[in-house]
This record gives sequence, structure tokens and C-alpha cells, in this order.
Amino acid sequence: MTVQNDLSVPTQESLDVVIGMQRILMAPNSLAPLLYPETIRFLAIFSGALIVLSAVVRMSWTLPLDRKVTAHLQYLDVPILGRISRWLTFMGNSSTIVVLAIAAIVIGAAIRETRSGWFVALPLIALPLNALLKKIISRERPGVNDARVSPGPRWGFSYPSGHSMGSAAFYGFFSAQLHLHGWVDGWKLAVVIVLAVLPIGVGLSRIYLGAHWMSDVVGGWAGGVIVAFATMALYQP
Repeated sequence: MTVQNDLSVPTQESLDVVIGMQRILMAPNSLAPLLYPETIRFLAIFSGALIVLSAVVRMSWTLPLDRKVTAHLQYLDVPILGRISRWLTFMGNSSTIVVLAIAAIVIGAAIRETRSGWFVALPLIALPLNALLKKIISRERPGVNDARVSPGPRWGFSYPSGHSMGSAAFYGFFSAQLHLHGWVDGWKLAVVIVLAVLPIGVGLSRIYLGAHWMSDVVGGWAGGVIVAFATMALYQP
């Protein structure tokens, strides 16, 4: 009598499915790049800077310096600068970033780059992290007696800037990802450069509109760079 073996040899199709799932969901050994010495040093430096700045913003001497920076940026009260600042703030809105991340997922699936699309959404973890930091630091936003406060999104606490942190994480990783996929010349390189510098404009727009202090923006940039770099370390095209 012949005994049938239940442990059948997997087909090539089933292996392809498993490999695809590992690529999308990230296999455990993909976390190893976070432990590389270069990664640890970079993350330690920026995390240390963020911790120090988070302590410094609670000191009284930082407010006069922030006021001076705001006064210099707001010195030119020109309508065109106001419109540009509001557009830059729009590009840093959490809702805008979420919509762009969803679009990246859909486009990635359509061009059979599902894993790349999902990774673009990973930096969105910066948004809840920012909310947590705001609650911990509990710094008040600029008031009408401190700066020229323009209408627009300014809710919750001030430090670190959510627009700066979210845009640095999202656009920072996205630009690095595109560069890694060969966007190195012509109009493609121009897109990469625009995405890379966009968080700078977003942060400065928050100061110009009176929604944040400079130290809020710097803290947001630092937090966003940490998230973007950690995501880039995990991403292996």
C-alpha cells in the first residue's frame, strides 16, 4: 500500500506569493539596517539634537530669539509672499500628505511597485509621533502680541511644528526613494530636488504666517529627518 506524503513540495507559484508578501510586509531580517553603525550614529545625532532642543525651548531666553527671527521674516508684508506661504502650508497639511500617500499606494499597485508605494506611506508615522511630542512639551503658539498671526491652520500646541515634521518625513523619504530608483537627471532630478527642499519652504511658511516659532520648525525638521532616515534604512529596492 502506498502512503501519500502530506508535506508536498511547494509549487513555484506559491513560492512567488510568499516572496511577494515578504517584500510588501518586510521580512524580519529587513530590520537589520537599523542596527548598522552608520544608521545608529546618524539617528543618535539627530535624536540627541531633538532632545536637547526640546529641553531648550522650555527656557525663557529662547522666546526673545524666536521673536527676532519672526520679526525679520515678517518684515516684508507682501501679498505674494502670503499666497506662497499659504500654498506651502497646504503642501505640509497632514491631510495633503495622507492623500498623496494614498495616491502613491494606488500608483505603486498599478505599475507593479506595490512595496515601493506602501513604503511612501510609512513616514506618516511622523504625524502621531508629532502629536505625542506636542502633548509632552506643551508649548504655546505665538500670540497676536508676539507676531502677525495670519488666518489658517494652527491648532494644538506649538512644539514641534507638525507641518515641518510631517513634510520632512514624507517628502524627504519620497525624494530619496525616487533618487534611488534612478531619478538622477533632467526633469526627474528637478522633481527630486523640489521634493527635497519643499520641507524647508513649509517650515518657513509657518513662521511667516505666525503659526510657529523658529525653534518649533527646527524641532519639526529634526523629527522628520529621523523618521525619513529610519524609513530609508528599512527600504531595500
